[in-house]
Amino acid sequence: MVTSQGIATLYRDHIFKEHGLPKKVINDCGPQFVSGFMRELYKESLGITQQPFIPKQTDRQKQLV
Repeated sequence: MVTSQGIATLYRDHIFKEHGLPKKVINDCGPQFVSGFMRELYKESLGITQQPFIPKQTDRQKQLV
């Protein structure tokens, strides 16, 4: 079974390595696949973690409490 994670890995390892990043991606897959593909692609390509962004000001406010 083909998954969005598998396709993202193939793109990173083969397509982008040979041709660079695309200017536009056209597909006929459903929105769930596209969303999963883009999420996996960003995670793999940019090293995005699962931790949410917390501004430093919020951290300081928590320390005061």
